[in-house]
Amino acid sequence: MPKHRFKRLRSGSDDEDFHPEVKHECGASPTKVKVAKTSIPSQEDYLNTLSLEVICRILSYLPLKDVMKLEHQSRKLQEAVTLHLRLLPVIEFTEGKIHSWMPKGFNDETFNRFIRRCPEVMFIYGMHPQHLSKRRHRGSEALSVPGIIAPLCQCPKLLGVETCDIFLLEALLTYLPRVEILGIFRNRGGIFPIPPQNKFELTRSPHITSLYLTGVVIPELPRMDNLKHLYLKWVKLTDPTPFRDFGVPLLSTFVMTNCAGPLSPLKYVPLVTGLAAARSLTRLELVRVPFLGKSSKAGQMNIVMSCNILGFFGVGQ
Repeated sequence: MPKHRFKRLRSGSDDEDFHPEVKHECGASPTKVKVAKTSIPSQEDYLNTLSLEVICRILSYLPLKDVMKLEHQSRKLQEAVTLHLRLLPVIEFTEGKIHSWMPKGFNDETFNRFIRRCPEVMFIYGMHPQHLSKRRHRGSEALSVPGIIAPLCQCPKLLGVETCDIFLLEALLTYLPRVEILGIFRNRGGIFPIPPQNKFELTRSPHITSLYLTGVVIPELPRMDNLKHLYLKWVKLTDPTPFRDFGVPLLSTFVMTNCAGPLSPLKYVPLVTGLAAARSLTRLELVRVPFLGKSSKAGQMNIVMSCNILGFFGVGQ
């Protein structure tokens, strides 16, 4: 083969795809590799092509804190977040986590602005503020009970609130008696000895089905027509006759352990009468409770039952 013919073959049109560093596994000769050409990514904003309804649908799957962060990304997202909050029926502050707290960025002013943006809200879950003051303080950036109750009173469709704070519970029962306490109310921070600040009062016939109180001070147990589960542990009753209005017709569980109250067993007769009238009662647990009868000589009685209370007290026989 002529010398010039060999040179022409080595300088063909495929030289740009020839890589001598790539060889066969046996190392005999190099091979040809095609190099993929990279393309410049498109700068088109696909988010602006979506309608507000579609973006609101996407926002419904995101946690509330992430939704609020997206508000500052663009004008389109700001409009979508505003529409999303305007039509939001359910607010979840803790994302369904057990024993979690509300976001720390809330104070009286920010909470008021946020609730005003949600006129259609019906249920609020996870309202568990880690730090809550009973009264407003001038110049303070804290979250207070009046700072929560005032905007909630402006929600015409509000039906239920979930909380674990006894002071917020007392305010809800007083100023929003039509609002239901969702789930199980279980106060946090209940210890023994009972802190003197853990003092509140229950109203008559509150809209609550499960009440678990630990380490609190209350004057009395009123009539509670909607209550189904009542758990009292390390609870101090300060009224001389704390059970005079006690009545729980729908009660199915009653637990009262290591509570402080009147020393006279006669003061507990209305309690027994109210429990006997609860025809759905299936569990009764009384520990260190003064009681009439043979055990009154010892002064206290311990009972743990898992049967119908009517048979125990002899009612209806």
